[in-house]
Amino acid sequence: MTGDEQPLAGVVVVDVTSNVAGPFASLILADLGAEVIKVERPGLGDDTRHWGPPFVGDNSAINASLNRNKRSVTLDLRSEAGLGRFRELVARSDVLIQNLRPGSLAALGLGGEALCAEFPRLVYCDLTGFGGSGPLGAQAGYDPLIQAFSGMMRFNTQPGAPFSRVPVSILDKGMGMWAALGVLAALYRRTATGRGGLVETSLVETAGCWLSSQIINFLVNGDNPTPIGSRAAGIAPYQVFRTKDGEVMIAAGNDALWRRMCQAIEAPELLDRPEFKDNPSRAINVDTLEAEIEARLAHRTTEDVCQLLQRASVPVSPLNRVGDFAVNDQVTALGIVQTVTTASGGTLPTVGSAVRFGGLRPPARTAPPALGEATEHYFGRGPEGRDTDEGIDA
Repeated sequence: MTGDEQPLAGVVVVDVTSNVAGPFASLILADLGAEVIKVERPGLGDDTRHWGPPFVGDNSAINASLNRNKRSVTLDLRSEAGLGRFRELVARSDVLIQNLRPGSLAALGLGGEALCAEFPRLVYCDLTGFGGSGPLGAQAGYDPLIQAFSGMMRFNTQPGAPFSRVPVSILDKGMGMWAALGVLAALYRRTATGRGGLVETSLVETAGCWLSSQIINFLVNGDNPTPIGSRAAGIAPYQVFRTKDGEVMIAAGNDALWRRMCQAIEAPELLDRPEFKDNPSRAINVDTLEAEIEARLAHRTTEDVCQLLQRASVPVSPLNRVGDFAVNDQVTALGIVQTVTTASGGTLPTVGSAVRFGGLRPPARTAPPALGEATEHYFGRGPEGRDTDEGIDA
């Protein structure tokens, strides 16, 4: 995919974000071809640069995973020079994304309402933990904090086991996706109206969206979700089952798949059991169902079970490790893992965008930037403000 084929070619984004959610939002836009200018604190930069090990050179692997296709400048926004340079960037940009502590930029005259009034075409995207208003709006929010606040941790575990967070920053990356979607919608609207505007989202709102089914269930019947491990509430069989040498995930989510599964594992007698006659019955009697299925898989290897069910067109997967997934033939065929050339001439693996256009995945064009490597490119030589690890609160 060449530069002029990238959907957001020509769009300039000022990225005043750190940690995961904001950088993930701007990463989506960068992968789509936008010029993303990452504004970082002199001397320290984005907090994730120091989240490790592992490290890639002086940079953490997690920071590298979130910041390809971007340029980095260092500005001290508490200094007059840094503030002036920042306003220069905003004046020539289409989008500003920020996830600093609520009120931090507004205190410097850089809040959404002020900048959108001064630059009417600007799309200003504000990411917060608790939404920026309400009794908790001014508090900082982090992914595991909101997982606890929302109740998500209460049922993300096996029955009787300690509570656990979803370990892939699902709320951070979910908020980043909502932010990118909101920015794209605002840019689309701007083509008709000529005006940008304020886009807002938060970790709390993202949690509400992801938990929509559980929230509605509670509002309808008063039941809070409880730990069910790999199972899915109201669907059976739809969980991990033990085999002779491991585990498989079987997702027989309707009666036709249930019948095919029973035939494939040579258990047609289960079809005659009244407690398994339909999905509601199987969901109510899921403990008995699990025992019956595992008894019939106990003498079969994971590979055998997967082959039997795949031939019967029943959704099934071995319980892989991440490393198994990363080198899987399907992942390779889709070109999900890409490589990018670093400043030293080496190569760095990266996971590309999840979206393709005309069969082509947006490329990893540039490696994650060194701290401040593009400051001179955008501003020429001159003072950046004091070299410090202090700055406005993230």
